[in-house]
Amino acid sequence: MNFKKLVYLILFFAQTASINHLWADIPKKVGKWAKTDKDLRYEGTHFGYSVSISKNNVLASGPLNGGLLKNYTINNNLLKTEASFAFPAGTSGDYGTATALNDQINAVSAPYRSPKAMIFLPDGELSLAYRDCGIALSAAKSFLFVGCPVNEKTRGIEHTPRVIFYKKQLNTLSNVKEIIFPDSDSFAGGTLASDQDTLVIGAKQLKNYQTDGTELNNSGAAYVYQNMGSDGWKIKATLKATTPQANAYFGSAIAIFDDLIVVGAPREENQGLTQAGAAYIFKRESDGSWGFFQRITSATPQTYGVFGVSIAITTVNQIKTIFIGADSEDTDSKGDNGQVHIFTQSTENGYFYDVEQLSGTQNNAYFGNAIAAYENSVVIGSHGYDNWDGAVYLYQFLQFSENGGTCTQNKDCLSDSCVDGICCNTSCRGTCETCQAPNQLGTCVARTAKENYVCRAAIDSCDAAEVCDGTGTYCPPDTVKPANTLCREATSACDIAEVCDGSAKECPTDAVKASQTLCRESAGDCDIAEVCNGSAKECPIDAVQSNDKICRAVSDICDLAETCDGTHVDCPVDQFEPSSFICRDSSHSNDPAEHCTGNNSACPPDIKAPNPPTDNSNNNNTNSQGSSLTKKSGCQCNSTQSPQQWAQSMIMMGIVYFVLRKIHGMQKRLS
Repeated sequence: MNFKKLVYLILFFAQTASINHLWADIPKKVGKWAKTDKDLRYEGTHFGYSVSISKNNVLASGPLNGGLLKNYTINNNLLKTEASFAFPAGTSGDYGTATALNDQINAVSAPYRSPKAMIFLPDGELSLAYRDCGIALSAAKSFLFVGCPVNEKTRGIEHTPRVIFYKKQLNTLSNVKEIIFPDSDSFAGGTLASDQDTLVIGAKQLKNYQTDGTELNNSGAAYVYQNMGSDGWKIKATLKATTPQANAYFGSAIAIFDDLIVVGAPREENQGLTQAGAAYIFKRESDGSWGFFQRITSATPQTYGVFGVSIAITTVNQIKTIFIGADSEDTDSKGDNGQVHIFTQSTENGYFYDVEQLSGTQNNAYFGNAIAAYENSVVIGSHGYDNWDGAVYLYQFLQFSENGGTCTQNKDCLSDSCVDGICCNTSCRGTCETCQAPNQLGTCVARTAKENYVCRAAIDSCDAAEVCDGTGTYCPPDTVKPANTLCREATSACDIAEVCDGSAKECPTDAVKASQTLCRESAGDCDIAEVCNGSAKECPIDAVQSNDKICRAVSDICDLAETCDGTHVDCPVDQFEPSSFICRDSSHSNDPAEHCTGNNSACPPDIKAPNPPTDNSNNNNTNSQGSSLTKKSGCQCNSTQSPQQWAQSMIMMGIVYFVLRKIHGMQKRLS
């Protein structure tokens, strides 16, 4: 083992130990990358094969089946199609193989058109000198870089791999430079990345050599060029893997941002796994040179995962973020659904850590075959989606509340779980779970019985509301109220109060009392008792007797009969014959007639005077038997009327007198 290799291994293991020690220093996320939109299924075009982004503008293309290009703007976290261009199906040329976009350049290539490749621009076309040019494009400032990596000697055209520099002047692109690579098999120019005055050129098939001379075919390299102003573009560095491997294809993907260059080696062996892949981070030093900084790999490396097949770099919240595509990683046994790994830079030590993964959702989707990022937006291609129709996805870094923070919907939360207005560690699906327990805010726990939390509200008057009992995470079984529980009170005198039957949630149908059911008793002699009519809840209107209805009959000779007045419920005050009314006539000259008192119904007691003296001069001839009968009876009868006859006459007179008095009383009341 040579000295240089030994030093590298020592440094590598020291760095690894440092990284393991500093896992606790991974920056705490204040947000996450969320998929906000997608566009997919374009008839076998491999849509998403190439993507580019600049500010809020996006280009996405698919080069198969004639080719397709779509131009989007990002509006309210969505991809809004501004324009779409397509060649007829079956057209050769692979229109849409590569795209380039910045605030001055908007270009798409068709590298395999015959006889020459084409670059299409919004305001025209650019015909290239050769075929197989435009396999890669990149734009920086007013420059458009076109990669022509294929050795055309076999086609009778004398040119080796090269990169053509075009500069936009007065809306016209002019060829200002070509960089030619002598190694015809290096595939130099197959990938390009540029930023400001720096261009990185990938040569993934470059042959390298070990110190003992062993050839490492397709180990690859990347060349860094810088615009030196009046001195033109000069090479600044040649980048290679720290320990090159044969067939690693270092340079298959490259990205540059500010002082970082990241180069992918997607077929590099990692942890004994064939083509698991890796990526290398290089950093610009203070003197302008570029030096190796860190080797990064998948957090879950897989055989043939090809980690490093695509790369993009951006800055989010002033933290550099690297996206690494591994479009053949299998995350759910679907096969080649693909992943994009997100690495963020530690503010403590500057190293990058794999903190999040975005995954494809379909078998052979190859999610992550292409990536483009700008600030808090990243566009990801999935050109194998739906049997090679393809798709592009827009992810954005959105701010979220941590567990315990307030929210109105799931996407407000870092955990993607908003429960009762609080961001929760889980979705907390149990009806008797809460994320608002004291001292456990943001953690899903079972509710206690003492909370008396209603987990199932009553839906009708005989349904019982269930409350959490503290024994489980779900609501107790649905129950109803016991039989004979009042569910509808009577609202009026003829309404019936309904009660639950103990089986149904609904209160029985509203019913009323049967017809003729007493609903209001008589309140007086002139009041009428009301009864229900069998259909209405209300008792009929209170009524009284008419004014000809006798409410108090005559009880004696000095009493008067009272009738209702048609207004009041009570019978009028009891009235009597006046004191002038004779209630008992005189029976003889010495018997005075009795008068009513005016305040009593009965005639006063009969007051009788002594009988008058008897004249015996006419009774001398009366036999002793007749004289004896006259005295016994006490009657003042003459010799022609017997005592019995006299008594009958008196009874008849009394009857006539009583009738006449009644007639007199009625006439008096009518008057």
